[in-house]
Amino acid sequence: MHNANLNSFLYLGYFLNSSVDNYPVSLSKISHVDSNLSEFDLIGIGSNILRLVVSDSFSLNSKHLVPISGGLDSRALLACLLEHTDASNISTYTFGTPNTVDYDIGLSISKKIGTKHVSFPLTEYTYTQDKLMDISRRVNQQTVLFHHGPVDEIIDKFSGHITWSGFMGEVLSGDHIPSYKSKNLDQAKGVFLKSNRYTKSLKLINSYDNLFDAISHSEGVNKIISYEEELDIYNRQSKYIAPHVLMDGLTYKTPFTDSRWVDFILSVGERYRNEQYLYKKILLDSFPYLFSFPAKCSFGQRLDANKASILSNRIMHKIRKMANRRYPNILNPHINYIDFDDAIRNRSDVKSVIYENIMDLNNRKIVDWIDIVDIWKNHQSKNGNYSDVLMTLASLEIHLKTGMKI
Repeated sequence: MHNANLNSFLYLGYFLNSSVDNYPVSLSKISHVDSNLSEFDLIGIGSNILRLVVSDSFSLNSKHLVPISGGLDSRALLACLLEHTDASNISTYTFGTPNTVDYDIGLSISKKIGTKHVSFPLTEYTYTQDKLMDISRRVNQQTVLFHHGPVDEIIDKFSGHITWSGFMGEVLSGDHIPSYKSKNLDQAKGVFLKSNRYTKSLKLINSYDNLFDAISHSEGVNKIISYEEELDIYNRQSKYIAPHVLMDGLTYKTPFTDSRWVDFILSVGERYRNEQYLYKKILLDSFPYLFSFPAKCSFGQRLDANKASILSNRIMHKIRKMANRRYPNILNPHINYIDFDDAIRNRSDVKSVIYENIMDLNNRKIVDWIDIVDIWKNHQSKNGNYSDVLMTLASLEIHLKTGMKI
């Protein structure tokens, strides 16, 4: 059986046995909120806590940066900051593909509010070996590469800023509550592995059985949240998401990981966390103007749009996704990256850097049970879309070149 840590990278796109020493939040002291509190009370308490955790970290003499998207968390932080300083003192940026939700909504909000905004279109970004090796070091050789903005440009432009990250906001507020909950930890681990598979186009490992013991979980945690959410927080969020959004090179504030917010938002129970119900109520009540604009979670509608309107846009989104599978060149507005399937065939920068690294990996014989050359040929001849596999293999080789040991 192959090395479990290598298997986790080939299957999940990150190493389960990572160098992460601290998990983003503690789940050991969460208890249920006072049942006598009304929804009105909870909205008020939540609003006060959110404002407080931002206020306590705010410094008037610092330069502030908010990476803004179409989501709720970055907008919530921006709204809190605007209570302490003028929009002209705040920088924002978006990266991705023009005409996608995150890119366009973030840009639109920045214009309405008046922040100093910079857009980084990935359609104009050049992937190089040096840049990817730099990213490898910044993510501590932990994750699949390529899913990032122009980090060198961002760091150069915003050096000295405090970066306000919405990391963990949507997870804690209830966006990841599963529709079906596992009855025990082992069952949850199986669900976790099935639902978090990164390389879906090909089976790169024979079995994920040896990954079970590598999945982190807490000991004796008060089961106020599901096993699925716990595993998500201790594994995907801390070992895959955190290295990407909290990349070395910038100074970060992560208010949503503050224990006061964590304890509150997890304590209210599933009734208020399901579909981020209470969180959305808090945002609409606290910052009605900023949350009168379209949001990604409402499929381009306002956060308080009627359910029929949101459902209509949701159906259109599903149709667009189905069309995207059949006609890959159709832009999916909910994907904030370039079309890697096409780029590996037709963009000289992406094609050359992928090819160089997978061939070097092939020569190492580390994954000698995989026919890397055949995968490349099949992708180039359009006998399948193997971009996920090729990006994973290339990332592995780049990590090895920057000194990672397997």
